[in-house]
Amino acid sequence: MSNNIGRLIYPHNFIEEIRGSLIILDTTILIGCIVDNPAYIELFHLLKINDCSFFTIDLCVFEFLKGSEKLGDKIKKEKFLETWDIPYLLSSELTNEFYHILSIYRKSGATIEIPDLFLAAILKRYDNNTKTYLLTANYTDFPVNYFQRKHILIAEEEKHIKPLVFLQLHKDNFIKGSKSFYS
Repeated sequence: MSNNIGRLIYPHNFIEEIRGSLIILDTTILIGCIVDNPAYIELFHLLKINDCSFFTIDLCVFEFLKGSEKLGDKIKKEKFLETWDIPYLLSSELTNEFYHILSIYRKSGATIEIPDLFLAAILKRYDNNTKTYLLTANYTDFPVNYFQRKHILIAEEEKHIKPLVFLQLHKDNFIKGSKSFYS
């Protein structure tokens, strides 16, 4: 067994670039933290001490909580959200963005899960802020032709490594895909 189990590996300029950012959390990140993966916990500490704010959406919280087989599991997950002060939101304002992104995905032939659609809608909504990222461990849900992989960190686990990816919208491609939605 290596001494690097649970270690977080990131580029030398990562902290500088991420400081003060708004981070939108995918369900995969919440799950990684609750299973006590030290690399995920290290990442949360790193983000917190570098003045990052994070939040998620109701649908991700539902996905996160649905795996609770016992009341104790559910309570542990709810305490995790409280401990890290992770607010979650879902508003009717996101509905237009939701359908807009859905049409772009459909046009390109890609599929997307509903929680991922809402995460993408929130990312698009905050797109004017260059310090807004979507953090996911399941980056294949967000195609590179629409989402830029700005930072890739590695979480070393006992039997494998897992990429933790900070995404931003690929603005030029997203605008091209948007034209058919508004015409």
